[in-house]
Amino acid sequence: MKQKLFYFAIFLTVLAIPQSVKAYVVFSYTYQGQTLYYKIVNGEAQVTYQNNGSPTYTNLSGALVIPDTVTYNSATYFVSSIGDCAFRGCSGLTSVTIPNSVTSIGNYAFAYCSGLTSVTIPNSVTSIGYLAFYGCSGLTSVTIPNSVTSIGSSAFSGCSGLTSVTIPNSVTFIDEYAFSGCSGLTSVIFNADSCTSAGSYSDRVFDGCINITNFTFGNNVRVIPPYLCWGLSSLTSVTIPNSVTSIGEYAFSGCSGLTEITSLATVAPTLGDNVFYNVSSSIPIYIPCGSTALYQSSWSHFNNFVEPSAPNIDVQTANSTMGIATITIQATCFNPTTVITATANYGYHFSQWNDGNTDNPRTITLIQDTSFVANFTLNQYTLTVQSNNESIGTVDGGGTYNYLDTAVITATPIEDHHNFVCWSDGNTENPRVVTVTGNITYTAYFEANDVGISDADVINVKVYSSNGFILVEGADGNTVMLYDVSGRVLATRRDDYTPLRFNAPASGAYMIRIGNHPAKRVVVIR
Repeated sequence: MKQKLFYFAIFLTVLAIPQSVKAYVVFSYTYQGQTLYYKIVNGEAQVTYQNNGSPTYTNLSGALVIPDTVTYNSATYFVSSIGDCAFRGCSGLTSVTIPNSVTSIGNYAFAYCSGLTSVTIPNSVTSIGYLAFYGCSGLTSVTIPNSVTSIGSSAFSGCSGLTSVTIPNSVTFIDEYAFSGCSGLTSVIFNADSCTSAGSYSDRVFDGCINITNFTFGNNVRVIPPYLCWGLSSLTSVTIPNSVTSIGEYAFSGCSGLTEITSLATVAPTLGDNVFYNVSSSIPIYIPCGSTALYQSSWSHFNNFVEPSAPNIDVQTANSTMGIATITIQATCFNPTTVITATANYGYHFSQWNDGNTDNPRTITLIQDTSFVANFTLNQYTLTVQSNNESIGTVDGGGTYNYLDTAVITATPIEDHHNFVCWSDGNTENPRVVTVTGNITYTAYFEANDVGISDADVINVKVYSSNGFILVEGADGNTVMLYDVSGRVLATRRDDYTPLRFNAPASGAYMIRIGNHPAKRVVVIR
């Protein structure tokens, strides 16, 4: 009796189905040797399972290409979707090419297609249903096109052969367990710059993905969704781009393998609750120059913030006796420009840096640690030797010399009645050895003996030079005459029993004659 009531209930339920419910016509269409079944939905064709019932296709294998249009009763329809469970359990399929006409992939559409190694999802697809590729253990990589805005619950769950996945910038929502159990997954590229939801506290997108070591965020990502990387214990490092302004709760919770984090954002992104729960607080957090204070207040979980430092530069000199090399403007993390200067000691000049550059000071934009050596060279100076009167004496020894070279200069009277008196600095050595320390001129002074000038002293007379003047004391009323070494009279004065003072026009040797007495020589250095 109970069994009859049960059947009766089913019968009543069938009778209760509204008349508006529409039965879909299922038809077959063969393309490139593969026969698939379709039904017309809203004027477009949807790939469906075999005979509109279960089990699904049993004879499909190898590479499958789905056409973009099909024909039924002389009408052509665009293939716009792959229906729920359409290819579920087709373990013989190895690859599937989906046409650009398809906009959605239904629930369980390719579930348990364990032989599937490659699937091409076109840019026309906007949604992928839950468990769409569940258990496709043969898939090694999947690139989700930019057109997709959501990935359904467990869409790629159990794809244990999947090693890499790229999530495009168009995705705004990732449902729970989307990639759970993808134990072979090692690399994720996350470009979803507007995605704000990725799983939940208990249903994590990458649950069980224990081998992900590389999780890369695109440069335009603004928000890292809550729970996104929760539990990825194999992740050792992560870089947060400068576009990120906030990180959702528990986003990196349980990432216990992290040994460093790099954040390129100058302003510290705001953090939700427990973002870095179970992540060591002592790992280095590499941040932009000048951002430490901001991160210390916002990312208080951590205590080891590291700002970039400018590359090191070392400057040296090839010979410290010749000069020194210094850093006159030091590079900073804000400005990598540095200025180095070579300063020569007296007698030397800077020649070039070790790389041949001759700029001094030299401006360098540092990109790595580097060093420079300043090279110096001895100065060359001109030693000029001249005669005060070439008609009575000649000189030799002038020329170009290196700093601290020694030179021998010689003054030679032309005839016997001409004598060398002294050099312009008062020195009377002849020949004379001089050390060259700069450009310098020595003048040799000669005298003519027939003027009657001699070195004889006048009794009780003092003749000396002081501050460029020649002073005469004790001439006792005699006439005093000033000569140059050529015998030319420069001045005549009569002694009035007070010291006489003569203005010497230049450095050199002069003669003072008192009355009829022999002359006295005096040298003036101005």
